Amino acid sequence: LDHMLAPQESIGVQALSIRMAYQLCKSEPELLKELQLILENADTEYYSTGVNTTIRNILKKINK
Repeated sequence: LDHMLAPQESIGVQALSIRMAYQLCKSEPELLKELQLILENADTEYYSTGVNTTIRNILKKINK
């Protein structure tokens, strides 16, 4: 989780970390809610379009 929104990581590492965190958390509702809170509170203006798109797509999957 440390790599998800770390600005020193590359865009690919950030996006992959977000997707992997979702895969790991989707079987545990409590963890999924925590991931949702982390992603919703991320200040998206500091991240690339790729990371913002990944955040938006994962939040859509969580809210289904």
